Amino acid sequence: MSRRRRYDVVHCTVAGHVRYGLIVTLDTGERGWIEEDRIRDDRSVDRVRWPAAGTQVDAVVLGVLKSGRVCLCSMPSYVEVIRHAIDPDASARAWALARN
Repeated sequence: MSRRRRYDVVHCTVAGHVRYGLIVTLDTGERGWIEEDRIRDDRSVDRVRWPAAGTQVDAVVLGVLKSGRVCLCSMPSYVEVIRHAIDPDASARAWALARN
């Protein structure tokens, strides 16, 4: 079971593309995924613009399934907001409001 918590910023490597996003391996060896609309700031679902397999990305933990698989967001603006936040929950809400 993962010991990752919501709002942890993690380093991961893209293992491959699937129809719903990216499969990644965290630096700890844990498996995770990034949904297609949480990969890039422009929310591009164009797979050509997604990071290639082998690319290292930073991402924010959104949650962990009972199976241990980690759900992540690699949108650079979100990663930076959370990385520098004193109160990640409040910062995440403010970021979401500003994007809409």
